[in-house]
Amino acid sequence: MTPLFEIIDVEILLCWRHESLEYWGNFGESSSKIVYGRRHKSNIFTAVKNKIQFGTAELNANSKSIELEDELETWSKIYPEWFDRPDWDDLGVRGTIDHRIQALINKGFIEKVPRVMMGHSRDMYRMDLEELTVAEWEILNEIGDLEPKLDFSVPNLNRFNKALRVKD
Repeated sequence: MTPLFEIIDVEILLCWRHESLEYWGNFGESSSKIVYGRRHKSNIFTAVKNKIQFGTAELNANSKSIELEDELETWSKIYPEWFDRPDWDDLGVRGTIDHRIQALINKGFIEKVPRVMMGHSRDMYRMDLEELTVAEWEILNEIGDLEPKLDFSVPNLNRFNKALRVKD
């Protein structure tokens, strides 16, 4: 069993939240060209894995310095059989995140940076910073802040589905 794919999708998208909100805060002051935020796959993986394991999506969080309170519920505590699978396993954390990145590409949220634009780096993704509105970021942030639980349900499901482009 894995956490809901939508939860993983939210955590992936939240990798661009601060940059997009900063863009919206300065909207009209910058040039009219569309601005993209770029993320390397390893940064996305680290942020999502840290959120699932520790409850924080800090990119620079050192797993050895994070101390979990026993009562703090995390997705990794609820789904240990999924979280403890080897990274290379398609059904494990890395495989699931890879599949969800592809799903977000298919929905048009993010795109893989063309190789000619990457230089020597591989596995770069970008998001149009206008892709989600401030209100949609608020919805996704609220979902990301919900306490993990086995019988998880999303409040305001219609608003959430609209923000994630889930077809009814």
